[in-house]
Amino acid sequence: MGTATLDQAVTLAVEHHQAGRLADAITLYRRVLDAVPRHAGVLQLLGVAEHQSGRHEAAVDFLQRSLAIDDQQADAHFNLGCALTALDCADEAIAAFERALDIEPKHAAAQINLGNALSRRGEYESALAYFLQAVGAAPHLAQPHFLAGNMLDKLDRPSEAAEYYRQAITIDPTYAQAHNNLGVILLDSDLDRAIEHYRQALVSQPNHDGAKQNLANALSPRGLTALEEGRYADAIMDYDAALAAKPTDGMRIRRALALPVIPQSVDQIDLHRSQLRDDLQSLRREGIQIEDPIREVDATPFYLAYHGRNDRSLLESLAALYRQASPVLTYTAKHPPQHSRLRVGFVSRNLHRHTISSFMEGWIRHLDRKRFEVVVGRLPQPTDEVSARIGRAADRVIELPNDLAHAQRIIAQQELDVLIYPDVGMEPMTYFLAFARLAPVQCAWWGHPTTTGIDTIDYYLSCDDLEPDDADSHYSETLVRLPTLAMYTAKPTLPDYAKTRRDFGFNDRGHLYLCPQSLFKLHPDFDERLGKILNTDREGHVVLFEGRKPAWTQLLRDRLTRTIPSVMDRVVFLPRQPFSAYLGLVATADVVLDTLHFNGGNTTLQALALGTPVVTEPGDMARGRISLACYRQMGMTDLVADDEQAYVDLAVRLGTDLAFQDALRAKITQTHSMLYENTTSVDELASFIERAAQRR
Repeated sequence: MGTATLDQAVTLAVEHHQAGRLADAITLYRRVLDAVPRHAGVLQLLGVAEHQSGRHEAAVDFLQRSLAIDDQQADAHFNLGCALTALDCADEAIAAFERALDIEPKHAAAQINLGNALSRRGEYESALAYFLQAVGAAPHLAQPHFLAGNMLDKLDRPSEAAEYYRQAITIDPTYAQAHNNLGVILLDSDLDRAIEHYRQALVSQPNHDGAKQNLANALSPRGLTALEEGRYADAIMDYDAALAAKPTDGMRIRRALALPVIPQSVDQIDLHRSQLRDDLQSLRREGIQIEDPIREVDATPFYLAYHGRNDRSLLESLAALYRQASPVLTYTAKHPPQHSRLRVGFVSRNLHRHTISSFMEGWIRHLDRKRFEVVVGRLPQPTDEVSARIGRAADRVIELPNDLAHAQRIIAQQELDVLIYPDVGMEPMTYFLAFARLAPVQCAWWGHPTTTGIDTIDYYLSCDDLEPDDADSHYSETLVRLPTLAMYTAKPTLPDYAKTRRDFGFNDRGHLYLCPQSLFKLHPDFDERLGKILNTDREGHVVLFEGRKPAWTQLLRDRLTRTIPSVMDRVVFLPRQPFSAYLGLVATADVVLDTLHFNGGNTTLQALALGTPVVTEPGDMARGRISLACYRQMGMTDLVADDEQAYVDLAVRLGTDLAFQDALRAKITQTHSMLYENTTSVDELASFIERAAQRR
């Protein structure tokens, strides 16, 4: 083969190679080598072609032969490193890349591949150094910026990593993985921007599974945030977008459980309950599967309890769906023979400065230690003086993780005889824990006052005065009606609350009707009562507190503007107050208006401790009868209304008739001590626990 013919053959072989016709290129390279066996350049090209064809051992042979002829070829050392990497010869590959850089220190590809090799060995600092060298050697390339970002992220330097991802995207706006990784970093600090980067990743690479999953995961908490802020329509849009990005059964349940925080009408409540019922039935028929309900769903139908309806069938349907869909929930602990001292567990996320602990602490503290051993299971929660007191009061405290299977095993290891959940339904972990059989006897208490619907909860702890005659039909559990109010709470320690109405912007002549409840407790049925009170007492003001989320306040304000427009100028939303100022307002109010269907609990006890009258109209279920139970315990029902008109009349008389108000304040002050430090309730609980344990 002559020189001209040889050159033509090499040129044609390279054209085939560049066009991806590897077999044709390899054939021509071999013909050239038959004529010129020591052609270093062609040996290297043939080695590259063999590597690209998947024949890595042959590639190594040809590249080493090329380097034996000319050891100063940086590209040949680089390509040898690539072939050795494919053969999992990490040390030899690293040596080849390092040799390439000895010859050509700014060889960006060698810097990148050496960085990758070191990264795979966990040498992130060294890998980062080479990626940064590649950035300097080839600032126009997006890849080294992206890889530097990866190393910085692994080294827990997220803000620096984000900047390199942004530079990669500036160079190549279609860099899907850079968008995805930047989204991951932004997720906790800027959810909306994280979502936008996930979407950009999918525009560039529609089948990017990581971006699909990340987008779905990001849209889900944004949907929950929108829901918490009262933006129901936005929440549904986010859930639908998440389902479009990555359809999962967990996301479908989460969307079904989305309920408005501040319903705009009774019709809206009924519509959403009907839709939830249909969705649960449909999902169950489809046989959906959930591997980890905490990770995949992480939601409860919390706001269902505020609808003023019997929730049993819906909650039983939801529990049956979970029981069918998620085998991890059906965990059963091995139970040894009953202990001589019955071992009683209380598991909650709210055993700190919280309404639940104010009712539970006394039970935990005062159960007779000769008969009972008390174990407190705490999910991650704030640490404060209340949690410290409860910890000291318990015989044992177990700290539970946010991992469902792990938490199940930890509780099972305690070998409890009786397990009490104070507030099933308030948050996901205790709800999902309740599905496991972790003790022979398992009970729910009325911290979230509605049935659980879960077949592994045996008893629901309530009291006679709290329940109507037909209450058994409200519960999937066996209803336990303890004789007295089923709680032990200390009389509130009242700080200096000396305030006047002027401190809150009111004059002394008007009448204050205070409703200090969370805004989601104000059922649409309550609006008309507020309107009638203000229409009857032209000098009255209804005082509400702003919601925890500004949107809640606006949603309720909008609803009241539609339902009672003529008196809205006398409905006042005050900012949320420090505790001492709040008590001052309760003390100076003429009357506290109890909400319908879901009463105040702690707020009622605080008002009565101050002697402030609370007007209540009992509902059909326990959560609407809490104030009634308090008054029955006190032996007075003067402020319990039979119907809407009686409620309005009582409220207005208290607001406008000072002598009547003073007489009721005196009566409350004489009798309210019956509500606090109720040792009888501890004895009743103890007797129930012993009976239930004997029946195990």
